[in-house]
Amino acid sequence: MRRLETEAGSLWKKAINHRLFNEIKNNSVDKQVYINYLIIEYKFLNTAATTLGYALAKSPGFAYKKHFTEILKGITVEQDNYFINIADEMGFELHTNISNKAEKLTQSLHKHFIKTAQDEEFIEILVCMIGAEWLYYNWCHKAYFSCDIREPMQKWVHMHAEGDFVEGVEWLKSEINRAAEKYNDAGKNKLQTIFNTTLQAEIDFHHAPYYT
Repeated sequence: MRRLETEAGSLWKKAINHRLFNEIKNNSVDKQVYINYLIIEYKFLNTAATTLGYALAKSPGFAYKKHFTEILKGITVEQDNYFINIADEMGFELHTNISNKAEKLTQSLHKHFIKTAQDEEFIEILVCMIGAEWLYYNWCHKAYFSCDIREPMQKWVHMHAEGDFVEGVEWLKSEINRAAEKYNDAGKNKLQTIFNTTLQAEIDFHHAPYYT
């Protein structure tokens, strides 16, 4: 896993130091920008659930299928409830349309996840997923322990820095590390390309809240 991060180089640094993350950390994010982000992120739940469905179908055994069933439940129940509740608290509609510019910026992430899920094998799907989740874990874990982040962002940071989310990230890492040991250089390069593409798509995705 560390190889993926290291080889990503400046792309990883650009992703982990994104303006949106830093403004959340500093409690300086504009309220409307944060609402825009939540609307955009909520739209991605469907793509995430679809990707997990492919991972479940392509997984190598029943224990894996049980694992992904629990993750799907987390997305379709717990996370869905989080977004519904935060929208009620902040007074906005989750199904608000976004601008054409924002839509264009978010599409690369949606398309990359779905294409990887449809066309690639199980481990490649996991690498696509870890590109997003390792980014969120690293940023939120650091912010959780080093910053006094206020609501409504605090709950979002905590959600990605503890509990089931962290356990899921650690599981992904262990599966990828174990599988990658058997890959030749060409196979490892392919995994790196998938990881890097996820990071670039995440960077574009997090630009989008500033254009809605």
